[in-house]
Amino acid sequence: MVNVLAVIRGTDSTGAIALVAHYDTDPPTPGANDNSAGVAVLLETGRALREGPALRNDVILLFTDGEAPAPKYGTSAFFGENAWAGDLGLVVNLEALGASGPSMLVETSGPEPWMVEQYDEAVSDPTAFSFVAEVMSLLGDIGTDFDLFRNAGVPGFHFAYMRDSPVYHTAADDMESVSWDSVQHHGSNALGIVRHFGSLDLRARPEARDSVYFTLRPFFVQYEAARAQVLALLVALLFAGTLAMRARAGRRPRGSLIRAGGVAVLPTLAATLAATLAWIFIASLRTTPSVPESYVWLLCVLGVGAAAGVGVRALAGGRHRPDESGWLPIWVVLTLLTAYAAPGFSYLFAWPALATVLVAR
Repeated sequence: MVNVLAVIRGTDSTGAIALVAHYDTDPPTPGANDNSAGVAVLLETGRALREGPALRNDVILLFTDGEAPAPKYGTSAFFGENAWAGDLGLVVNLEALGASGPSMLVETSGPEPWMVEQYDEAVSDPTAFSFVAEVMSLLGDIGTDFDLFRNAGVPGFHFAYMRDSPVYHTAADDMESVSWDSVQHHGSNALGIVRHFGSLDLRARPEARDSVYFTLRPFFVQYEAARAQVLALLVALLFAGTLAMRARAGRRPRGSLIRAGGVAVLPTLAATLAATLAWIFIASLRTTPSVPESYVWLLCVLGVGAAAGVGVRALAGGRHRPDESGWLPIWVVLTLLTAYAAPGFSYLFAWPALATVLVAR
């Protein structure tokens, strides 16, 4: 294995910042996106850093070899043979699993709330969704260089752009497929993070905790997992209060409300399953869905499910109310489960459930 390493010395380093991209490709693919784009970003970031004011912390440009085989030979060699490995205070790993799309934060290591907060301050266009990071955490090692840095306890960020994923590890991963907007976003993230963390004391970090965050342009929302649990309890209490208020007002007995929701649950689940299968088929034809488009499909799934619940209630001769659509009780349960078991997912359910409960009141 032949790793290529360059160091830009800091004025009073508290730990080295490693920018990492593997320069090998999956044979026999051209590898323009995976990962020549990452290599180009490291070179350009190094040029920009050398032309700007000196940073406090050292910066390492690490071009690794042998990323494609499972043992990650190049990164393993770096940790086994290089003295710089023990001085790392931060790592930024750049990858591509497609040919376009935003440079998305897909993994973090270290104290997540603090790391994500600093990321938001450091870059001009933060793009991150905690459910993606939660999936990566559940999967464990996913086969990138970042795995070894995370497992070694080095705080850091793993970025990748992922649209047009069918080009990944194929002969179509050529120069013509590269989105220069994606490469620019990669570079903006890398340079912004290095300049921001380059002036910090990398030895002073808060304790590690979980965080919930998502991009809803032009906003970036973040809060700690403990607040997600409070939000989930609030949703559950408001839902229970709505049922109690309806029962006391004599609009419909509480048991009837629960049965009405129950009647709609099975058709709602069936409609949701049908919409999901339709999305799987469409996704196999349309390979470049954007994040907004995905949310449109989520709204369609909810709409179909709600319509199914309304239809069942109408056929049963009852009057429909917003909290009898069938999917809301399921959403409340999912809000509670995810808030405690997988906080990164919780916002996907908590905010729609909260909005619906408030309307239902």
